[in-house]
Amino acid sequence: MVPPAEFTSYYGKPVINAPVWEAPDIPGYLFLGGLAGASSLLGAGAQLTERPSLARAATRNLGLFGVGWSWPHRT
Repeated sequence: MVPPAEFTSYYGKPVINAPVWEAPDIPGYLFLGGLAGASSLLGAGAQLTERPSLARAATRNLGLFGVGWSWPHRT
């Protein structure tokens, strides 16, 4: 009944442009930075609930891994 919608702008260009970054660099940096931030929150929650082994594992292992791998990829 209804024809399929075609999403174009007024000038005939696509509504969403393609990303300009290379595939593994920026998304990997954002993922690893998010991993480091989430592990620090997990470590803080573990410290508040008195779980020292989880706090150490979250902040040392996951946090250092995320920061360590995302730091050299910055431009």
